[in-house]
Amino acid sequence: MRTVAALRHPALTTVMGSSLDDDGLPLIVMEYMPHGSMYDFLHNQTVPSNSAWGMVLPILSDVVSGMSFLHSCTPPVIHGDLKSTNVLLD
Repeated sequence: MRTVAALRHPALTTVMGSSLDDDGLPLIVMEYMPHGSMYDFLHNQTVPSNSAWGMVLPILSDVVSGMSFLHSCTPPVIHGDLKSTNVLLD
């Protein structure tokens, strides 16, 4: 966890720390991202679809940049659960 918390990149959400819930399951405390997830953005009915798709490519470019950074670390860091609900937007 210390390794992940020490990672810094403009396309990565900062990991602030971790804890265990009442059942002993691990929790990750992360930087607050006010605009929710990519999933929320893509399924938001108030955003016109033509403007939404115009913003998708830059977001995906950031995702690729962040993943490339993680994979270039020594040792490489593997996300393991990349999906639209885990792509957070600031």
